[in-house]
Amino acid sequence: MKKPHQKAIFQTPSGKYDGLIGGIAQLLETARHNAARTVNALMTATYWEIGRRIVEFEQRGAERAEYGEELLGKLSTDLRARFGRHHRGGDALKRGTPPKLAKAAQLARLFCLRSASLS
Repeated sequence: MKKPHQKAIFQTPSGKYDGLIGGIAQLLETARHNAARTVNALMTATYWEIGRRIVEFEQRGAERAEYGEELLGKLSTDLRARFGRHHRGGDALKRGTPPKLAKAAQLARLFCLRSASLS
């Protein structure tokens, strides 16, 4: 019985192969880290924008809003109908749960208040 040919990669000195695999692994780890950082920044900006829109809708031009759970409940129901209960990624805000929507609105109010006090 004939032995299968070993590929050339396994015949190279192990130091060279170790360098190759190490470099590829580093590229993948860097890409994962950068992707996670980018997604986190994008989702934070998205949550803030969702909250800003909720606050703006509730205030209707007034300085402060009478913040109602009714709006959050309706948004929650409608977002679940549009995106499904178990949206890919498992993110509760995408499923539109009222507590997450309330936190998004709180984030927007806090950020707006801090920005206004800094300017």
